[in-house]
Amino acid sequence: MASWYLRKSDGAEYGPADIDALRQWAEDGRIAPEDELSEDRANWVTAPSVAGLEMDFEILLDNGDTYGPLHVLALRELITDGSITLDTPIRHITSQETKSAAERLLYVFSRRHMHLLARIEELADENQGLARQTAEVSEEKISLQEQMNELSQQVATLEKRLAEAPTPPPKGKEPQASSTVLGRDDSLKDAQKWKVLYEAEHTQRLEAEEKLAEENRELRHQLHEAQSARDRLSYRATQLEKNVEQLQGTLDGTGMGDSTMPTAVMESYQQLSDNYDSLLEQLREKTDELNTLREDRDAVEQEAGTRVRQLEDRLHREREESDKTRRRLEELESTHIQIVRSFRELNDRYIRLRQQAPASPAQNTPKPPASSPSEPKSGEKEEVTTSSEKPSSDTKAQGKPKLRLT
Repeated sequence: MASWYLRKSDGAEYGPADIDALRQWAEDGRIAPEDELSEDRANWVTAPSVAGLEMDFEILLDNGDTYGPLHVLALRELITDGSITLDTPIRHITSQETKSAAERLLYVFSRRHMHLLARIEELADENQGLARQTAEVSEEKISLQEQMNELSQQVATLEKRLAEAPTPPPKGKEPQASSTVLGRDDSLKDAQKWKVLYEAEHTQRLEAEEKLAEENRELRHQLHEAQSARDRLSYRATQLEKNVEQLQGTLDGTGMGDSTMPTAVMESYQQLSDNYDSLLEQLREKTDELNTLREDRDAVEQEAGTRVRQLEDRLHREREESDKTRRRLEELESTHIQIVRSFRELNDRYIRLRQQAPASPAQNTPKPPASSPSEPKSGEKEEVTTSSEKPSSDTKAQGKPKLRLT
């Protein structure tokens, strides 16, 4: 927004100020028709030539001269100090329409009154929008709670499946390697599946928390805007009240009563006063509604903070449970490896024992020779000598003892 500097006829400079501040100065009569404005303090233009100041009226004096241009609300100061009266004709520079100062002021006050009523209605609509957004935040909190409950059920299911995982077989029995491997694979697949589900739920919860925080910030911003609008309305209402009081004082000071004041002007003034009282009452009601909404917003923020802390605590506990589950899976995997190793060792021992076991008696009995003498010859001595040494591993493997005949 551009910044302007004001230079009075005596050379005094004021600023920088934006166009809204300059318009307020013009309404208060602080900018005279001969004053100048500049944005760079090098090129100066007359104040009435700046369209945003609305200095579009001039006063028709009794001697035929004119004074202006100036803002219509600047007439208040001139009426108060006695420079002009309520009957002084005021002419619009563009349309050349001429009306009395009282009619001009009443028209402006009526327009501002209607604008203020419209702004109050807009503020009421904004308050309803804030209420709807608060309800949506509550619904999202409920949805988030439901998601956390589903996540807790999934973690409980995972713990149950881990508890039902196959246990190592007792000592002395041959382990069922195939069933153990299958059970371990199933457990790992289930654990991986639940891990993916847990990570997805965790990501959704973080996104929901971020969305909730963003909506909370938006609610605060809208509440701040509503409070600013309420303050501006209050300021305008105060200014309007001052204007009415000044107008009433001017009427009293000039001694103009109902007998000398135009009937239409007095009726308009009375209607303006009644409308102003109604406006103040509506403003107070809207202020109360705004305070109630702010209290509701504070309650929602407090509840949301509590829920977020509870969710963080629950997430921390679920992370610990997930770590325990992972460690349990690692222990199961280690146990499975030990079972497989033990099974292989037992299998190797079984093979060695089968190789070292003696043959059956039928196999150990030596067969008689094809032609054997029925009796030994006279003078000959048959001696059967059996070695007293233990058989070697080769002999055991063959299952036949060695015989020596002399």
